Amino acid sequence: MLYQNLLDEIVDKSKKILKEDLTGIYLHGSLAMGCFNPDKSDIDLIIVINNSITDLQKLQFMNYVVEWNKTAPDKGIELSIVRKEYCQNFLYPTPFELHFSNAHLQWFIDDPTDYIHKMNGTDKDLAAHFKIIKEYGVVLQGEEIEDVFADVPRKDYIDSIWSDVEGAGEDIADEPVYVILNLCRTAAFLRNGLILSKKQGGEWALQNLPAQYHTLISNALQSYGNINAMDVDTAEAEKFADHMLRMIKEENTMHKLAILSDTHGLLRPEIMEKLRGCEAILHGGDINNQTILDKLHQIAPVYVVRGNNDKEWAQKIPETLHVTLFGVRFFMVHNKKKIPGDLKDIDVVIYGHSHKYEEKRIGETLYVNPGSCGPRRFTQPVTMALLRICDDKTLQIEKIEIPGPLCETQRQPRGNKEAFCAENAACPEEKKIPADIKRIIKAIMRDTTHGKSVREMAESYGISEELTEQICRLYLTHPGVDADGIMGKMGL
Repeated sequence: MLYQNLLDEIVDKSKKILKEDLTGIYLHGSLAMGCFNPDKSDIDLIIVINNSITDLQKLQFMNYVVEWNKTAPDKGIELSIVRKEYCQNFLYPTPFELHFSNAHLQWFIDDPTDYIHKMNGTDKDLAAHFKIIKEYGVVLQGEEIEDVFADVPRKDYIDSIWSDVEGAGEDIADEPVYVILNLCRTAAFLRNGLILSKKQGGEWALQNLPAQYHTLISNALQSYGNINAMDVDTAEAEKFADHMLRMIKEENTMHKLAILSDTHGLLRPEIMEKLRGCEAILHGGDINNQTILDKLHQIAPVYVVRGNNDKEWAQKIPETLHVTLFGVRFFMVHNKKKIPGDLKDIDVVIYGHSHKYEEKRIGETLYVNPGSCGPRRFTQPVTMALLRICDDKTLQIEKIEIPGPLCETQRQPRGNKEAFCAENAACPEEKKIPADIKRIIKAIMRDTTHGKSVREMAESYGISEELTEQICRLYLTHPGVDADGIMGKMGL
């Protein structure tokens, strides 16, 4: 690692001064996130201690800091000493015992005693630093990150990063690279729940912000990666700052919720990525196991109803659920047929079961079936929804479709089983459709009439239990249907 000798020296001297009170030393910022530029970056550290330290320890430590800063990059070292209790039981703004950056170097040199006595208090920036440590931090010494740092509440993190960008309109002319890329990564968190470096924030912006700002962002990225200062058109930069601040304020007034259903034991990485930044997850049932719920609970509070495939393990999960979130009234049920006819005072109805995406309004009520985001079912796309609740309770619904070999736009013509199976084989996580599916459907229809179990039939014909169950369901719920009819409903 760059500056490894310096980091080793910091660890060694910190251990000697802080002794048994040292909990750990944690690297964050660009050096931890892989975008360090010696000409533009500083070295960011959080030092965690068990108890308050004496003025003598602070003085000894600061004398070393001044020496370390001489061999650091031009922007120097930025560090804070924080007590472990405020990392584990997060308090905002966060108290600190001691802080240093290049901006305070002269103060310490001129009056060390005054600096030691006054350089303590609370710092909003620590919420953002702790969040970065949780995502990217490097342990230089001491306890593991998960044993020291609790999660930073979303509202505190947002307030922390907002306090860093709210003056962008005035600051952008003097520090264009820092402000432009910081605005970009702030927007990435509020819109997509992403914790990004400045470099990653700029790259995200090039994919997500209007094209009229791409040149400005590209120039900021280029300057961030080399030694050259950025030439900036002040009027253009201020226009960008104004646009970004308005967008950030708008995003910050919205509540983002994820709506999904029919995961059937599979949480795709693409779906997990879409869930980042959501304040709640509403699941329409057919979860299939507790592990799925445990993973979702790690992201946000989960509201869920039981589906027809959720068996003994899910007995405590209700079949229907009324819940009010951010002033919006929800009703949830797995099967659309079980929506009460006399439903009143409901803003959003959520259901699943069919694996087909649907959104419609009946009167003032929004009805949403997010489709299935679990194993791909025949030719149906993999989908979920994001719901944004605005300040005035206006609802914005967004359909999310996960690309794959069997997306709607890539469907094979009905009857083209060879092409269908070849495409399906390209995606190993999905169910394989045998080339002789029609023969298997006929056999399953016969065996279902004779009372064979789904497991027996699946083993006999070498297909998944889920595929077998779907065929059985279509046969039993559509009296008189033949094998061709079932294939038609499957899109084959």
